[in-house]
Amino acid sequence: MEINSTKASKENYQGVARAADQAANKADRVVDRVKTGAHEIMNRAEDFDLAARYNAIKDSAAEGYDTAIRTVKKYPLYAVGGAAAIGVLAGLLLSRRRH
Repeated sequence: MEINSTKASKENYQGVARAADQAANKADRVVDRVKTGAHEIMNRAEDFDLAARYNAIKDSAAEGYDTAIRTVKKYPLYAVGGAAAIGVLAGLLLSRRRH
């Protein structure tokens, strides 16, 4: 009888060990899935943040462009005079480099 109980105990131990290994493998797969999901969420959050920044910069640039157009339309002579002054200044600076 003692041999059968030892054999049964050994089989139970092996069964428990197999079950523990299977549980550990499943747990590892679950952990890997959670890590992958967390990385995907982080990447999406970063992409969203970049998209929000891009949109803010784009809106700001469009607003600046619109302001510049309105100002030039409202004061066309000042705009032409300013452009001419910048052109003369650039010409003077560039001509100095040649000498």
